[in-house]
Amino acid sequence: MATIQSKTLAELDTLYPENSSKNYPEEHVYEWLILGITIDGRTFRPSDWAERLCGAIAQYNNGRLIYSELAYPISRNGQIGIVIETLLRSENPTIYSFFMDFARDNRLKIISGREAPRSLNTNSTQNNRPLRLVI
Repeated sequence: MATIQSKTLAELDTLYPENSSKNYPEEHVYEWLILGITIDGRTFRPSDWAERLCGAIAQYNNGRLIYSELAYPISRNGQIGIVIETLLRSENPTIYSFFMDFARDNRLKIISGREAPRSLNTNSTQNNRPLRLVI
């Protein structure tokens, strides 16, 4: 496992081609799903990894955590994951790379999601604020 951390992203794409974002032409994908399952089928820990990761760009409003519409945690059928809207790549490439690199570095499954655009809530005050990574 320690050797995986020293691999470059290109080498990881070669080692795990089924997980490579190159398998999905991005111009036809509007979201990526990062699943909490590793390439070898293990459940990724800790169990709140998705909330922690998305919390890095979330905002607080009236004592509540508000996740970005471009990257947010999901839980479906007992599986935890993150939805990454591909719009995030143009809005903030650094944060987009942060999420995708995290998934690759931890050998998480990345699958294509919707192939049609979702209308984001343009009235949201959140869309008027720049996304930022909190470390």
